[in-house]
Amino acid sequence: MRNHLVQKIITALIPITDTGAVRDKRIINLANYARRVENDTFEVASNQEEYFHKLAEKIYKIQKELEDRREKKRLQDMQLAAQISSTTGQTSSTNDYNGKMHSTMDTMAGDNGPPNRTAPMSDYASSLSSPSTGNILHQPLTTVTNSNRTTINGASNTTAGTFTITNVPPNEHLNFLINRDVTIAQQANDVDMLEATNQIKTELISPKPQLQSSTYFVIKKEESTPHDIVHSTVTNKPSESTTNEDIKPKLPQIDSTSKQLPKHPVQFAAEDLRSHLEPVIHKMIACEDSHPFRQPVDPVALNILDYPTIVKHPMDISTMHNKLLHVVISSGKSLQTIYRQSPQRVLVARCYSNGRLSEVFAEAIDPAMDTLGYCCGRQYVYLPQVMFCYGNQLCCQILRDGNYYYYNNQEPSRFNLSGDKYTFCSKCFDSVKSDSILVGDDPAQTLVELPKHLFISAKNDIQEPENMIDCIVCTRRWHQVCALHIDQIWPEGFICKTCIRDYNIKRKDNRYTAYKLTDTDLAKVLEKRVNDFLSNEGCQTGRVTIRILAASDKVCEVKPRLRKYYHNQVPDGYPYRTKAVFAFQEIEGVDVVLFGMHVQEYDGRCHAPNTRRVYVSYLDSVHFFRPKIYRTDVYHEILIGYLDYAKKLGYVYAHIWACPPSEGDDYIFHCHPVEQRVPKPKRLQDWYKKMLDRAILERVVIDYK
Repeated sequence: MRNHLVQKIITALIPITDTGAVRDKRIINLANYARRVENDTFEVASNQEEYFHKLAEKIYKIQKELEDRREKKRLQDMQLAAQISSTTGQTSSTNDYNGKMHSTMDTMAGDNGPPNRTAPMSDYASSLSSPSTGNILHQPLTTVTNSNRTTINGASNTTAGTFTITNVPPNEHLNFLINRDVTIAQQANDVDMLEATNQIKTELISPKPQLQSSTYFVIKKEESTPHDIVHSTVTNKPSESTTNEDIKPKLPQIDSTSKQLPKHPVQFAAEDLRSHLEPVIHKMIACEDSHPFRQPVDPVALNILDYPTIVKHPMDISTMHNKLLHVVISSGKSLQTIYRQSPQRVLVARCYSNGRLSEVFAEAIDPAMDTLGYCCGRQYVYLPQVMFCYGNQLCCQILRDGNYYYYNNQEPSRFNLSGDKYTFCSKCFDSVKSDSILVGDDPAQTLVELPKHLFISAKNDIQEPENMIDCIVCTRRWHQVCALHIDQIWPEGFICKTCIRDYNIKRKDNRYTAYKLTDTDLAKVLEKRVNDFLSNEGCQTGRVTIRILAASDKVCEVKPRLRKYYHNQVPDGYPYRTKAVFAFQEIEGVDVVLFGMHVQEYDGRCHAPNTRRVYVSYLDSVHFFRPKIYRTDVYHEILIGYLDYAKKLGYVYAHIWACPPSEGDDYIFHCHPVEQRVPKPKRLQDWYKKMLDRAILERVVIDYK
């Protein structure tokens, strides 16, 4: 709706009927001005009714002032017509008339700048060779409007000519907007030439019979001679004040509001590829660890006959270099094939050269690919996740790089066997001595007997590559994690930063930020406490946002064996409220979730011994907080803040699960950085004790054990 109102503003100021005019730089400046007017009105208005009212007032005010300026210009045109009518009968004073015409046009131009200069008809031939008129075409062109069509016939026998000044939209439309807006005023030299949708017929003083074409607009010149009529095309040349940026070739302008942006597939010249990628290959060759990879591998000579089965697509440095030297022209996707294959082939270096060659390649390829408009030159993969074992119902796990057996379920409609895949670790599978295995979703229900020969042996070492997405404009391919693109937020597709910069495309803002999530009392308390701490420490990094992402009422069911142990002296269940607390930090303009905590709250309605107790069941984090010296303090502030909040609500006891995860386990976040260490039990307990000691000093906690 707001974009529609912006178009209304533009149409109210200057009606545009020519579809080609919308790509003109001056029209784009006008559109930017209209967007600023609408945005200022939107920010000032407190409700929708006030917004429409203020916007209508703004449009009316601009139209009224434009109308006043047009009326003033019309009076000037009438005075000009009176002067012309007083001189039409005097053929001997044609040159004097043209002099008056020049001065009158200069006066008419006003803020619009100098008009198109016209030469006396009788002196046209001599004026072509006059050096004093050489710079006239270097001045910005201005539209001259007149309601009367005027024709002057010269009395001289040498040359007779006519000039016609046609009606076009007056330039004061944009000039008035320029005076109202400082930003557009800085581009007045371009805005003064609003003839993108019109053609002006006039005789010009030209130092050359032909001029180079430009991309602005066309002025047709008609000369009347005794022999023939010559038609030529003369266009505006850049003025001396034109900046280097204006002289550069202009890329096709793309409307940022278009739902379907046109595609301009990127093409790379051979010289560009060599200039960017050849230094990468030279650095790899210069590396001492590159000797085994400089030439193609000969499996027979090296007696490694299984090499083709291990490396499906062999690649060496010399082959890469030859392909680069003989490339003629490359599309974006062929370039991606080159750099995506390279790290795969150099991957073998990790085993024999401690990864030094791969590090050299990664350090050199990243800036080269960034210059070419890509995100990086790396390959990102997701490491294999720990898998669940269905054997013996012991909840054992299949660790990374561990051997296991799996069964592909072709009939998910069977009772208690609705999954697609069922996995068994080697230990549980081999422990079954019979030829069949009992499998089921729920061990309490009837299990399904499956033959063992239907299970397939495998290894948990499959690495899932990061998804690649293509720019909808230039088709450059980016990692989805590098682009930070999600189709649910930007359904129109991904646009790379190069296209955003070159085509002046405004990316739609992300509405789904952490700050806009539903706020609660607990979130406000924790967020204020953390940000106050960072402010007192003089930390100027991104603001921390804390939100409760889930909250629901549940019942902790008492199992039959536990009920039997207590001789049925316990209730059937303990009601509680579970909450999921997450902390975000804005890092480089992006919300990064870096802390999560699950708690259970048993209020006064719960039976003893759980009455008025809170339980911190899970706590997990990833080490992305900045600066890292305050990371532990921020996590402690969140915990102490929650204990203080629970205390004020009437809770008396708190329980914390202080046990680190086992190897390969992940509590809240599905994975963690490889370099992030898992604390030992003693270290984790000391971490909690340090937090509780601070809580005692703040009189939040009385004692702990």
